[in-house]
Amino acid sequence: MSAAEGRERLGSGRAAEVFAHGPGRIIKLLREPGHEDALEREAAAQAAARVAGVAAPEVIGVETIDGRSGIVMERIDGLDGLTAIDRKPWRVWAVGREVGKLHRQLSDVVAPPGLRSLIEVVRERVKNSSHVPESARTRVLDAIGDLPDGAQLCHMDFHPGNVIESPNGPVVIDFAGAMRGHALADHARSLIVFEAGEPADDTPRRERALIAVGRGLARRAYKSGYGPVDTAALQRWMPGIIAWRLDEGIAEERP
Repeated sequence: MSAAEGRERLGSGRAAEVFAHGPGRIIKLLREPGHEDALEREAAAQAAARVAGVAAPEVIGVETIDGRSGIVMERIDGLDGLTAIDRKPWRVWAVGREVGKLHRQLSDVVAPPGLRSLIEVVRERVKNSSHVPESARTRVLDAIGDLPDGAQLCHMDFHPGNVIESPNGPVVIDFAGAMRGHALADHARSLIVFEAGEPADDTPRRERALIAVGRGLARRAYKSGYGPVDTAALQRWMPGIIAWRLDEGIAEERP
């Protein structure tokens, strides 16, 4: 029996699937085998957020099933923000604001040891990416050349689909891309995802349509919930964050 057979699948993304894993627990299994180090970093980031007071599922451990590594964690019942908006589109502003407020709270959390440096990853990906136009590469590297490092816990994929509306309040999930860096870089990443992010391939057509129509309002609501920032400092992060997103090679987002 494969890792997926006989298990209730609760969700999926580009890199992982989530299955029920006994009473009150789930397991998030990577689609590709290996990457145990990445899972350990994800588990550490999620635990750090929880210790700092940000609502996140309790991490129970790391397991391997049929060659697929996964994190076992507390099961959080409820709808993610995208599904909540899909079912009640008039809630887009409330959901977006809640996501922004929660992300602002996370921006105060200090990253645990062992996470990758965000600014180093940005520079490396811009320098080596085949998806970044050659005509733009030097200009982007110049633009990010003196950006500040940071010590904050950066989620790097913070959007409504990664916030669960549980009976006890909103809960942040999916710390797979977490890094150590400057909070404004994480904020910039979310703004780009709100503006241009495309859902996973198996996202229902109706949900895709709602994302396309409502993304502008959701982005404004998120910014409202996040609160004021240094606009000039935020804009300095945009070239590098956009180039990073291009490097992920998501064809639908390239325009």
